[in-house]
Amino acid sequence: MFAGWGIKLKIKNSLFLKFFAIFSVTIFIILASLFFVLRVYIEDQDIKIFEQNLSQRTQTLIPFIKPLAKNNQALKQSIQEISKNLGNRITVIDVDGTVIADSQNDEKTMSSHLDRPEIKAVIGGAEFGLDIRNSTTNLERTLYYALPMETDAKLVGILRLSVPINALKTFSQDVLKNILIAFFIAIILSTVFAYAVSRKTTKDIAVLLETISEISKGNFKAKAKINSNSELAQFAEALNKMSDDIENLFWQTKALDELKRDFISNASHELKTPVTAIVGFSQMLQTKKLTSTQKHYVEIIQKQSKRLSNIVTDLLSLNVLENTGLKDIKKTDVPIDNILDDIINLYQKRLNDKNIVIKQEISPDAKTVYANEFYLEQALTNLIDNAVKYTEEGSITITTQMSDDGFVEIAVSDTGIGIEEKYLSRLFERFYVVDKSRSRESGGTGLGLAIVKHIALIHNARIDVRSKICAGSSFKLHFPPKNS
Repeated sequence: MFAGWGIKLKIKNSLFLKFFAIFSVTIFIILASLFFVLRVYIEDQDIKIFEQNLSQRTQTLIPFIKPLAKNNQALKQSIQEISKNLGNRITVIDVDGTVIADSQNDEKTMSSHLDRPEIKAVIGGAEFGLDIRNSTTNLERTLYYALPMETDAKLVGILRLSVPINALKTFSQDVLKNILIAFFIAIILSTVFAYAVSRKTTKDIAVLLETISEISKGNFKAKAKINSNSELAQFAEALNKMSDDIENLFWQTKALDELKRDFISNASHELKTPVTAIVGFSQMLQTKKLTSTQKHYVEIIQKQSKRLSNIVTDLLSLNVLENTGLKDIKKTDVPIDNILDDIINLYQKRLNDKNIVIKQEISPDAKTVYANEFYLEQALTNLIDNAVKYTEEGSITITTQMSDDGFVEIAVSDTGIGIEEKYLSRLFERFYVVDKSRSRESGGTGLGLAIVKHIALIHNARIDVRSKICAGSSFKLHFPPKNS
């Protein structure tokens, strides 16, 4: 019992860890992705805000800067003071790209700005010029914004303001810091939520798995109880209903099986006496002087009554087997060759009449099989009987060998007429025969292979068949090891 609880706890904990891990990782990935997207978005918005800011400042400064363009000293002093107040670098550029004045650098040492993208845009007639690049003077990544200075609709110069991207980052980092704190709190809350949801979900799934396990063992009283309105609760309700339906079907089927077995048993016993009488009287009649016609009909009566007797015997045998379990039979180490010798002696005349050679190939490590001797002999008798019936010439080979997994394998192979592959799956059904006319002629009951199958079942063994038209058939019994 404690081992069972340990297994259930292990399954429950395993499910919980999987759910919790998946839930937590999913939430973390979603939040991390969202943070990355927000970060890119905020930085992009910051640039746009600074663009608008620089645009407004540049437009505001043009009326003050343009009149000073011809007075370099006054222009230089003015833009330096403005730059200190605004915190932006200010540059005034001539239409030929020459730097007239710069608030941070000596314009005399600065090269022509004609190749700068923002300057080229304004000279080319654009309303403004914008570019983000590394500055050649301070080596920082910088945002540049330029506007044309015009007189009488003629370009007379260019005013450019710039700000390092680091300044933008400083601004955005404060925002991102607050967002990161919010995300960290969200992750903690989500983890707690994931823990609660995972614990509840895995608990419900563990209940369902335990209930399914009990139902599979035949305990139809087991019911799944889930106190929620989730899909799992609906599944539990459906599972409970299915369990009730299966239980009802189980008892109905069991009642029908018992009724069928009782009927077969009673009918077989009732038939046995009159059939035995018919066989006996037909044999007695054969001792009398009869006409050829009378003798012919008596032979038919005797043949068919024997067949009916065989059917009754097989039905009774099958009925007993169906009520026999693994624990109901006594098993010992049975010498296979002794059983085969006894069976072959029974069929020796028929084998000689049909000129069939029978061979035994007993492997040294598979001379005995752990089985019930009576049922083993019955199974091999039915298999050999089938082989004799459906082999007109050639041979029947009985082989034994030990498989790699310790099973003793007994095969009965013949060179008879064979069976089409489409019929193989139904061979072990009761009363199923491939060739009905041939079966009636040979006295077959259609129950022999069904009996072999049930004998295999009560030994926890299995049987398989291989066959090919005009190439014979091979039936193989696989008996498990003694201590399995």
